[in-house]
Amino acid sequence: MTDRLDALVDRIAERVVDRIAELCDERNTGPSLLDATQAARLLGVSRAMVYSRADELGAIRIGDGPRPRLRFDRRLLAEYLAGRIAGDGSR
Repeated sequence: MTDRLDALVDRIAERVVDRIAELCDERNTGPSLLDATQAARLLGVSRAMVYSRADELGAIRIGDGPRPRLRFDRRLLAEYLAGRIAGDGSR
């Protein structure tokens, strides 16, 4: 029974990722890379949370100074969110 439930959760998570990606594509009038404010809005969290979990969210660092700009890929954020919904904590 647990295996069937796990498989169902995985399928639901995949559908969530696909749907979020579709919504992003439909609403996307700009680049696929988001800044921290946009990423926070997409995830429904604070900018502070986005910065504190930047590596976990797949942040791309622009520049090589002490405080490079961070950008986030929409698709990776959708996968992260789907993983959190599924409860496995994965991207």
